[in-house]
Amino acid sequence: MNTLQIHHTLTVISQQCKGCTHCMKRCPTGAIRIHGGKANIDAKLCIDCGQCMAVCSNKAIKVEQDSLTQLTQYTYTAAVIPASFFVQFAEHIPLTNILWALYEIGFTHLYLAETGVDILSELPIEDRQTKLPVISNFCPAVQRLIQIKFPLLVGNLSIIRPPAQITAIFVKLELHDIEDQLGIFYVTPCAAKLSQFKTEGSEEHTLFAGIINFDTLYNRVCTLLAKNTEQHPGYAFSFNSYTQKALLWS
Repeated sequence: MNTLQIHHTLTVISQQCKGCTHCMKRCPTGAIRIHGGKANIDAKLCIDCGQCMAVCSNKAIKVEQDSLTQLTQYTYTAAVIPASFFVQFAEHIPLTNILWALYEIGFTHLYLAETGVDILSELPIEDRQTKLPVISNFCPAVQRLIQIKFPLLVGNLSIIRPPAQITAIFVKLELHDIEDQLGIFYVTPCAAKLSQFKTEGSEEHTLFAGIINFDTLYNRVCTLLAKNTEQHPGYAFSFNSYTQKALLWS
């Protein structure tokens, strides 16, 4: 991705910034400097890791949000959701109720992102990785950190697609009959993943129709569950087959 024009998703709200330098001290690439008492992010050095937002006590750094209204642009919508999303809910809330809420929101198909782990384990992988040790390419922020700070390690990055991308390819193949009317959406809490998707030409950009933030979807699901406290048995994932190994990967 280092040859692409990266779309950054983190911005500073100048009115709320106090120039405290917490974000500047936390940034792993030195992308933040204080000018005129306000934080400024250098786009050439930013890796969208979100550390600045996490440490800001003034809530002066925000991440770009995509609206759920984008689901209405497609006749069929598939959500690729990490298993970690479901553990955000209280233990007394049945999984079937959460799935019911997701279908109510407008998704027509639901897939666990970890499905890609099981698919990958069954595929014959040609060993073309010559530089060891291999560094996982799952996190776009780590990829860009290596490109900026440790360029000699770029050749150690894994060349295998991350599981979420493999799952998206599987969804396209399984739903090929409706592919022209299908939008695949990836659910993630990660600013770097959102940045990767919005960067034109990236693999995420070509596979997914949109990215939905954890908090946006979580809040919407909670609202629906609060309004409807009935039990909703019988709801399941569209591809309800995954191993414990895949879930532990998450």
